[in-house]
Amino acid sequence: MRRMLIDDPRVDGTLLVRDLHAPAGDVLARAGLRLSARAARALREHGVSVCFVEDAASIGVPLAPLVDATGEDEAVLRALQDTFALVARLVEAPARQSTSRAIDDLRGHRIIAKLDATGSMEALRAATGALAARSVAISPGAGFVTERQATDDLYGHSVGVAALAVRIGAELGLSGSDLAWTALAAVFHDAGMLMVPEEIRRTPAAQRTPAQQRRYQDHTLLGEAILRPLERRAPALPVVALEHHEEQSGGGYPRGMRGLNRILRPANTDADRPITLVSEVVALADRYERMVSPAPGNVALSPAAARRIIASEGGSRLNAEVVARFLDILPRWPLGTEVLLRGGAHEGARGVVVQLDATGRDRPVVRVFETADGTRIPPVDVALASDPAVTPVPVDSALAA
Repeated sequence: MRRMLIDDPRVDGTLLVRDLHAPAGDVLARAGLRLSARAARALREHGVSVCFVEDAASIGVPLAPLVDATGEDEAVLRALQDTFALVARLVEAPARQSTSRAIDDLRGHRIIAKLDATGSMEALRAATGALAARSVAISPGAGFVTERQATDDLYGHSVGVAALAVRIGAELGLSGSDLAWTALAAVFHDAGMLMVPEEIRRTPAAQRTPAQQRRYQDHTLLGEAILRPLERRAPALPVVALEHHEEQSGGGYPRGMRGLNRILRPANTDADRPITLVSEVVALADRYERMVSPAPGNVALSPAAARRIIASEGGSRLNAEVVARFLDILPRWPLGTEVLLRGGAHEGARGVVVQLDATGRDRPVVRVFETADGTRIPPVDVALASDPAVTPVPVDSALAA
């Protein structure tokens, strides 16, 4: 199995492995469908941009999405949708105001109390706790790949960030209770987006007007205002909502805070309060999840490509030590990664990573399915660990060269 872009011409003839759903939840295509170019066009018109398929190059590859929206993780997605639907109704009037007036207005809204009264907050907390318990054991072999579509930029994104933040937090040594609170803070990290018009959220960042971009960035301030009543009960929630777009260098928003680029924190410091560790963990999860998922105006990156970007941002945008721990568990060539081979008998051939290197992760088994001139061949597995003359090159970099 591997994930492919629905626009890729090679999707024609592949076997759909997982159901494809519309934003409302309706099934657009069932697993087992043999995709055609015509079916791919129809799915694209319904907002589908990525799909999980199987072809000769990916038979037997154990690929699983970060979030199983129709399986174990369905409960937390439904709980989040129910909670956010109630919050959206409660903030409908403030959402029409300027950010400063909306924040003032939110002080008089008993949003959290109403969530408690309906039981939705407790239901979400319980579902998120179950998510956290499962996420500790998520395998990094497939690169934490997602299957959400570009239109699912709130619910699916938030649950994906929660799952990944827990996996990162576990690698840092956070305890079970800390991981549960991290997961809850992560599912709420974009709560302020409920007060950002959908038109702005759906507009590619490069096409937003300055006013639209300001409102988009203000989701951090608005989310903190919504969650502020939880400060005593769950202090991480408003903090993460506020800080998850801050950067280590001080170049983030909304307050230009700086980070320590460390995991362990000094007991006392005379400097301005740094970005909290839980916010830095969620920031990394948020950044990575968005890169490997499609967005308006942007295609989904492969996990290998996203890994390279994350590595380059450690120390400036993201906490360097947290990034280093993340890269320790994330293979350089995750399962399902498409590569070109340089050197040896398969010079220029195209293949898919089908097995990780058991020792160093950098010399996987690659299933070659296409020669350098584009000719399809019967797939052949090439073990790079036994052929040092061969070097894998990521397809995205090779195409740009």
